[in-house]
Amino acid sequence: MKKAFFYSILVLLISLITWSCGPINANPNVPSNPSPEDGAVVENISNVVLSWECSDPNGDPLTFDIYFGTDETNLELLESNWASTTYNLTDEVELNYSTTYYWQIIAKDNKGGVTAGPVWSFSTELKTATLILYVTDSKSGPAVSDSSVKVFGKNGDLRAEGQTDTNGRVELNVILHKEEEMLTIILEKYGYALSGVEGLKLRDGDEIIYEVIQRKATLDPDPSTQELPEVEVEFYEEDGETPLDINNVTGDIYVHITASGDNHINIIYAAVGKIPGAGFFGERLYVSNSQEATGIISTAGFEGETEVHIVVYDHNDNRVDYVFYVNVNKEGETTLEKYVPLKWSDFGYTNLDAYTRLQKMAFYAPPLSKKMKKLEKLGKEVKPLAAPENSNLWVDIWWIDYQSAVSWGLIDPTQYEEPEAYVIYRSFDGVSWEKIGVVREDSSVNYLYRDSSPLLEPGKRVWYKVTSWYPDGESNAAELGSVVPLDSFNVILVEPEDGETNVSRDPVFVWMPDKELSSPEGDVTYEYAIWVYDLVLSEMHLVPYDSNTFFKHFYSVGKETMSVKFSDHIWIFYDPSFDPNYWYFYPYDKLEPNKTYEWGMDLAVAYAVDDDSAAYSIAVDYGYGYDYFGVEADIFNTFTTGEE
Repeated sequence: MKKAFFYSILVLLISLITWSCGPINANPNVPSNPSPEDGAVVENISNVVLSWECSDPNGDPLTFDIYFGTDETNLELLESNWASTTYNLTDEVELNYSTTYYWQIIAKDNKGGVTAGPVWSFSTELKTATLILYVTDSKSGPAVSDSSVKVFGKNGDLRAEGQTDTNGRVELNVILHKEEEMLTIILEKYGYALSGVEGLKLRDGDEIIYEVIQRKATLDPDPSTQELPEVEVEFYEEDGETPLDINNVTGDIYVHITASGDNHINIIYAAVGKIPGAGFFGERLYVSNSQEATGIISTAGFEGETEVHIVVYDHNDNRVDYVFYVNVNKEGETTLEKYVPLKWSDFGYTNLDAYTRLQKMAFYAPPLSKKMKKLEKLGKEVKPLAAPENSNLWVDIWWIDYQSAVSWGLIDPTQYEEPEAYVIYRSFDGVSWEKIGVVREDSSVNYLYRDSSPLLEPGKRVWYKVTSWYPDGESNAAELGSVVPLDSFNVILVEPEDGETNVSRDPVFVWMPDKELSSPEGDVTYEYAIWVYDLVLSEMHLVPYDSNTFFKHFYSVGKETMSVKFSDHIWIFYDPSFDPNYWYFYPYDKLEPNKTYEWGMDLAVAYAVDDDSAAYSIAVDYGYGYDYFGVEADIFNTFTTGEE
């Protein structure tokens, strides 16, 4: 009886305690059913709404903390105490394409109950562009292999990386975060200066071919210690005062460029529609040894979105290419017929000339170095070696400009309108064409364009055409034909051998090309001129004489062993101890006894010519005019004569 009473009292006490404390609280249920679904791919990044389901076992009201980010181990709190199970993410966050995002919901009731949901993810649509870089150490120069190439977004995030191959080529699949983006490219290789491109625009689905120069370092060979020059650019109307609306450019552009860098600024270039460089390859704004450059750059020949390039070098040859985009919108109406450029081939000349120059570093004994300095005294036309270092292959594209056609009486100026510019197109199959350049009509060289693209290769045929450009459209194209650049070659000096002694005073000079060159455009002709240098009387320079050409040339069709016997030819010599202004006939039919001489090539060139083009391969040219700058020989033989 007592025991039953005790249990009744205990049950009553427990009931009273339970009644006074209320029911026990349960944590919210785990958030579920996410949208976007876990692992989903989202195509429209401008309207992304997060939603989920969550309830409370006790029916308590819930709020939510929303965590979001690109690192699932380190999500950031995006919203706290959110009262809804939907959240418009794009009202608060700018999403990127090609990105995986992670999010998590923390559910909370009003009694302190907390439940963490799982970490969900979704990815945005992948956007990419193909970027093909060709890296050379100068305009038309040799390829730079094994250069590390990285592409970065505006926040410094890596989008692509690779390394150039033996042809200086690298193909990159660049990840894009927007439909179009301005990106940065950095190239590094030990022994070479730092090179970069700032602001290159890539769009989803693009395949862009871009050329970059990376020069050898002149001060510090370690690019990791270097910084690119910093550049500021201001654009104005032609008056140099009115700020330019880059979205509506109706005339030429006045630029004000300011550059700075640790190594001081060496060169500033600027141009519209092309990457500017050495003046040999076209007009551009150019300033040297200054941190500032101002001037007008022409928009003639361009319409719509057009690139403006500002290229800056410092004294280590660190180089940066800043790319800006303007919208050219010129107005004008042609009242006369549009002039279709006349072709030189219609008058017996070539439209296209391809030049391949031997790529070797020259080395000379002192007498030979002196010889190069005396070329002007020798009566040859000599231009300074101003070509870009190691330049090797380009194509000269010729047409007859409007002004020349008028002055020569080839066209009636009352019938044809003078163009503002000429537009040059190139094709590697004769079908698909790309615009590669523009030359202004008021340019000093309005009849010539030089193509120095690294896409040019020996043995690879290339076609060109040119149009006249007017604000209301282009003329029909003048088809200039095609050309196949030749490979390079060198000359082997066979006899007398280098260092040979007791050589006959009436020697036979024997040489041959080191390779057989061929061309689908016709036979390849080799042309040579030789010299003999008196190392005792170090000013005496002997060459074979020809009554028609003065300096005698020797020819072969195809690769042949060539020989010249001294006594079979009349020789002339230059000796400033006699008279620095004249050549003299050598009075003997033999060389002097027991004397040391050098011999080698004054000229070694091969060429193939057809109706519209010529291809030249130049191994040596001491001022004979095939090469614009002269190509020094890197092989010469020393010999000593005997008594007979």
